[in-house]
Amino acid sequence: MKPKSIRGAIQMMLPEVEEMLSLGVSREDVFKVVSERFNIANVNVRSFDTALYRARVKRSKL
Repeated sequence: MKPKSIRGAIQMMLPEVEEMLSLGVSREDVFKVVSERFNIANVNVRSFDTALYRARVKRSKL
């Protein structure tokens, strides 16, 4: 199944997103990859940053 929101997409791809960021890929480029992969429209980089922050917090609580 494909996530319908950027938050769901990030949670699904969190290990890949973290790896890309650790390799020096910009957040803007990671955002483009995630949004294009799941065909998520009407989302901006700020929403991506917020969703990434929340996914990291959720992961740290587990």
